[in-house]
Amino acid sequence: MDKESRATLNILDVFAFLIEWRRIWIPATLVCAISMGVYAFLATPVFRSVATVKGVDSESGSLGSLLASKFGGLGSLGGFGGALSQTRGDYYLLILRGRHMSEKVIAEFRLRNEWNVPDAPIEDLIVRLAGQTYFKYDAATNTVLIQVDHKDPATARAICEYYIKELDARNQEVELAKSRQEVKFAATRLEEARAKLWALEDSMSMFQRATGIFNLEEQAKATFQTVAAVQAQRLLALSMYETKRKFFSADNPEVEMARVTLAGIDAAIARLSGPVEEAERDFLLHLDSASEDGKTYLRLFRDIEISQLLMALLTQQFEQAKLNEARDTPTMVVIEPTSLGSKRVAPKRALLVGLGGIVGLVLSLLYTGLISTIRAHRNTGHPGHESYVRLLRSWEK
Repeated sequence: MDKESRATLNILDVFAFLIEWRRIWIPATLVCAISMGVYAFLATPVFRSVATVKGVDSESGSLGSLLASKFGGLGSLGGFGGALSQTRGDYYLLILRGRHMSEKVIAEFRLRNEWNVPDAPIEDLIVRLAGQTYFKYDAATNTVLIQVDHKDPATARAICEYYIKELDARNQEVELAKSRQEVKFAATRLEEARAKLWALEDSMSMFQRATGIFNLEEQAKATFQTVAAVQAQRLLALSMYETKRKFFSADNPEVEMARVTLAGIDAAIARLSGPVEEAERDFLLHLDSASEDGKTYLRLFRDIEISQLLMALLTQQFEQAKLNEARDTPTMVVIEPTSLGSKRVAPKRALLVGLGGIVGLVLSLLYTGLISTIRAHRNTGHPGHESYVRLLRSWEK
């Protein structure tokens, strides 16, 4: 017999088996399906309330914006401000799923009495409540979904609103504690930065009095221009002096005047190039010490600029922390208000009826298959009859 014939024979055997035992599996399937249907219609319906909330970012991003304004030319700091305010979805879920929140919900809505478990451990009640609630954080929209199932739609809605209120209250407590710590920290750091800035400013003042350097770039530019002009005047004066020496005698007043003029110019050059007394300080730099004094000035100027930037950052942080400490506004925004469920979400009647029918069919087929096998083995002509007899004997012993 080929494979196709055997497959056709097997299918015919199955149909024959189903027809033979139809009086058992059909009623069993119908009974189970009807039983599950009755249960589905008599079971207490469950309604669902859903809400979507989003946390309000109390951080102003001032640190990043201030740095970006100071160093806007660097370009790469453009997104620094946004990086400072990270989403806190996991933090919100931790509060919603926490034991403290669950205990408050159970006590607020007297779920212990509703479930008729006055002496049950609180851990069991928390697990049962977790089965009726669902929380999800969506990173794409930075929102938190709150979902509550209950037999009473009004109670489901009330529990959902209670979760939102308590989440906001707990978040405000955490933010307040954080702001108080930030105020203390910023105040301490601000005093340290202010003292350091004042010390640097005193050092700069002493340096300026000692060297006469107030604006290195402008003074250097003015000094080089002055030296170049004096050098040009010296060349002209030297030329005039040499010319007059050729045409006049050594004791001629014109020659003496040219020599005095040249000597005055040389003295000015020497004063610009050599050391000078404190009383002779002016706006111009002195070339013998300009390099070292310039490096010292630049270092002091750089330290003061850094300290001023740090002062601005800490001042802004301190003021922001004080504002956050005094803030009394909601930290959660309701994107989608809590819904009053009007359509039951459980039990799913069609699904239960179908599941009941499948269970009845499987159990009845198993039963009829067992009965059919036993009947076949009772026949003395069946190959497994002897094994069946030995099994019965073993069972009787």
